[in-house]
Amino acid sequence: MALRLNCLVHGDDRSGIFTVRVFEGFNVAKLKGAILSHPRFSHLDDLDLRHVSGPFLINDVGQKDLNIDNYVKLSNDSEKNSSIFEDISNDCLHILIGRVSTGLNESSIKDPNESEDAGVSNTNWMSMAWETRYYGEHHINLLTNIRKSIGDNPDENTSAIIQSSGFGKSRTVDEMAKLVATIPMNIRDTRDNEQGAYPHPDEDLTKLFKLIASKARNLDSAVGAFHKFFAILFREFSNKVDALLRSGSNQSLPVLLRDDLAKANSRSLLYKTVCEQYSSGAFPAPQLHNSLTELGNLITKLKPTMDNKEDPAWLILYVDEAHTLTELKIAKDTDTKPVSDTGTKPVSTLYDAMVKAATTYCGCKFFILFLSTSSRLRRLAGLKDVARSARQSMAELVAPFTEMPFDCHSELQNRKFRPTLLLKDIQKHDFLTYFGRPLWASAFVGSANKDKQIRALAITKLMGVSGIDIFTNLTPRLAVLDTLLNLEYSPTKHQTLQLADDMVAGNMRTAFSVPTDRLSMYSGYPSEPVLAEAALNIIHRNTNNACQDPMTKLYNELSDDVKEALDVGQRGENVAKIILLRAYMAAVRAESANEQHESYPWANGCSLIAFLKQLTAMKYHTEVLGSMPDTEVGGQRLDKAFENAWVRFTHFARGTDDAAMTTSMAWVAFVRGMAVIGWPAQGSVDLHIPVLLHKDKPIMESNMSGILVQVKLRRAWSTQSTVAIDADKLLYFPGPKNPRGSVEPLDEASKRRPYISLVMALGRPVKVRRPPSLVVQTTDKPEAKPTSKPNLSCTESNAAPSTGKEKHPAHPRYSLFFYGRSHRVYGCIPEDQSTQDAYNALLNIGASPSSMFDAHPKGRDQKYVYQMKPFWTIGKSCFYWVEDEFLNHSEAQDESDEFLEALFVGDNTSMDVDSILMRWMLGTPSFKRRLRVW
Repeated sequence: MALRLNCLVHGDDRSGIFTVRVFEGFNVAKLKGAILSHPRFSHLDDLDLRHVSGPFLINDVGQKDLNIDNYVKLSNDSEKNSSIFEDISNDCLHILIGRVSTGLNESSIKDPNESEDAGVSNTNWMSMAWETRYYGEHHINLLTNIRKSIGDNPDENTSAIIQSSGFGKSRTVDEMAKLVATIPMNIRDTRDNEQGAYPHPDEDLTKLFKLIASKARNLDSAVGAFHKFFAILFREFSNKVDALLRSGSNQSLPVLLRDDLAKANSRSLLYKTVCEQYSSGAFPAPQLHNSLTELGNLITKLKPTMDNKEDPAWLILYVDEAHTLTELKIAKDTDTKPVSDTGTKPVSTLYDAMVKAATTYCGCKFFILFLSTSSRLRRLAGLKDVARSARQSMAELVAPFTEMPFDCHSELQNRKFRPTLLLKDIQKHDFLTYFGRPLWASAFVGSANKDKQIRALAITKLMGVSGIDIFTNLTPRLAVLDTLLNLEYSPTKHQTLQLADDMVAGNMRTAFSVPTDRLSMYSGYPSEPVLAEAALNIIHRNTNNACQDPMTKLYNELSDDVKEALDVGQRGENVAKIILLRAYMAAVRAESANEQHESYPWANGCSLIAFLKQLTAMKYHTEVLGSMPDTEVGGQRLDKAFENAWVRFTHFARGTDDAAMTTSMAWVAFVRGMAVIGWPAQGSVDLHIPVLLHKDKPIMESNMSGILVQVKLRRAWSTQSTVAIDADKLLYFPGPKNPRGSVEPLDEASKRRPYISLVMALGRPVKVRRPPSLVVQTTDKPEAKPTSKPNLSCTESNAAPSTGKEKHPAHPRYSLFFYGRSHRVYGCIPEDQSTQDAYNALLNIGASPSSMFDAHPKGRDQKYVYQMKPFWTIGKSCFYWVEDEFLNHSEAQDESDEFLEALFVGDNTSMDVDSILMRWMLGTPSFKRRLRVW
């Protein structure tokens, strides 16, 4: 019987689906041949095919996340199609095609105009990095944690290192091998082996494990095969120990073993011998007894070399690229694993078999460590997944290790940065590689065309696949936004866990910690300037006439599952961050050369004046730049006070205590090129943008100030005094009464540093408020009506004139109040309806107090829902049944007045915004007409 299988290349949209016709009796090899006959793959020899198990509707492609790591690879060419594809539906996707063997170096996206010999191959720079000095003590910490984790329970002698790419997992365990006898394995599938990947895989082992998976009758059969494998491995490794101990070297045995196995020919010979003996049947049954005997003999030889005989870990075996084991399913296993919650019976994998085999060696001072970017291992590992007993406790499992090197560059390890750096020092591209995971510095050291190679590598890594359109794949969209904005997620949502797993595995998300129960994972995008610059480049390259605001487009086009995972309480802050980054990017472009750039120097920064010009609508430039401090009489204009000031932020990082909102943090954040997000309990400041007051002077606390941002979503206008940020009350600057004191001696200018308070009232479109008392007051006093709209930035103050003797706050404050979220107040927001709609959607603007109207079927008249009184709102829909002109006022009249947007600047005034607004509105003819109606 013929099968019709729907296929899709990972990353393609729904239009890329095609169908192949194969017979049930054919095997996987024939299936690959049928797919390879498709014209698109005519130049390829092999394909990475994944079985999309479980129903995934074709109509859901592009709407729901389709992560390739969630599906088992079809790696057994002899397996029959009939055993894989059962009860298939024509409406579902059946095969997902992963990365193909094109021979291209996918770790580097080359510029079309770049010469072929530019840069160096991955093998060269990675091998060079492998030989450089290892900085930090993460290898010591890892061994310490392993020793603490080993216990008497069966599952307490295995665990995993789970971390995203580029953290140096392999290098860390290699360094740990100098401290404890270690057996290294790398089982990367050769078909997935990217050109230049390092370290190289042990191909003989990979082939043997595939053979075990294909021959095993069930899980117990595979476990027995592993006991046979371990028996041979322990014996051969024991022979190597004997030879090294006879060498007479004064080096420790772990170092001798590590150095010997670092030689390609020695390691290759070891595994070739092991695999040949396995195939020849060197060990007859029973295998379990043999493996325990050989392990005991090996441990006995290691004992004299141990300084601490009570050490619970004398021998460690690590399996690099361990997710390969999860993709090798035991083809004939149909009755071992229990039925899952979904009613399906999952097939056991070679990973299950190795973990179960390892439980036999509990108490033998032996530990197996799995290395992977796939956080699925945290859920797969443990006897609980392979045994029928429900009594096995998750608490008995060893929590995965995530602590890997970060900010470990030699410049950071050998000397601490002192507050003497100049702007030109931190604008060099190699400076960016000092921060974050070791990958960036390693690649920079080994690449000839350094800047371009690092930028290309970072984009590839962040996107997960080179050359992919960001708008056709859901997870990279979120990865780009998260890198820039540092999003927050609802921790209890199932979607959050799945997204985190996917982005750690494929999009450079950092795994911070995995709890003991393994049911969740704490992860995020910490401050990595190289990765942030890559994200900005992706945004820039996707900006065009058809898509003028890629960040809002990416955000709005996230799948429903992703939106469910995001913390809706942060939507205002997220939109504010998008606007601020847009203004920053526009200012950097404006201050760069006039020519078009593929990649602008985002990390260079820009002048604060240029940033404010891009942030502010042009009609308000004069008011903003000419504004005066509102905490004192007189003072300098803003453009004079900040004429030499510089801002530099390519991304946002999260703060969790009071130090985040200080000038001490400002100079550190400026050096990394980041802005800081406030924490929920910090009520007055949501965002902190560091400002270098004089760009030609050293970057130090006394030369720092900031733009302190508060984001408001509420409907009502607020008085300036309640929302303007007071840096002196915040203890933003050091001073005599400030607990942190002064970092260095302050001169008078440093003690009088200016700062900017920026309020971004992004909430619902601000509707004209019509309280009857104000209407009466206005109509009773016609002389109070101004004949023209007053200058909002220079509104007359009701406060008593200053005598000049009052005690003023130490630091001049320039207060800016942005009311709205469109081009009318923000110069960096495009002037088109689609962009306005995008921002409205992000903020849920226009939604009624109940979210039902968002879900209400489009095209249906909502007034009939209002008539059922789910809540009360002004207008005929609710009040048609009473005679009251005010309550029945039509919301459709004078719509231009319903959505007032404006920008105010503080000017030593105590007048609240409600009063300013009322006086302004009274000067508009349409509002005066409405007053007469009332």
